[in-house]
Amino acid sequence: MGFAGNIVLVAMRDICASEELTTDYALFDDSDGTLECRCGTPSCRSTVSGRDWQRPDTQRKYGSYFSSCLLRRLSRKPGTGATPGESFPGRRLHACTREDGRRA
Repeated sequence: MGFAGNIVLVAMRDICASEELTTDYALFDDSDGTLECRCGTPSCRSTVSGRDWQRPDTQRKYGSYFSSCLLRRLSRKPGTGATPGESFPGRRLHACTREDGRRA
């Protein structure tokens, strides 16, 4: 078992040094399995499926942040907006400000 490319994680928004980082299986998983999620966030799908990347709402939410293998598959589907070669557009990251006013 191996990988067909690099694993690159990018922030989709500004994050602070002390913030917990999470990801969505829909960004990289393509399997028949499902699992129950109990995260409790308002946007939770409750059931996470290995095919969630195919959902139009998930595609709108994540745009070009899917793994390269899923972006290749999405780019073959008309109307998804996924473009091969633009998988990870540059993102400008800003430092967060700590409670004492200094940048983290």
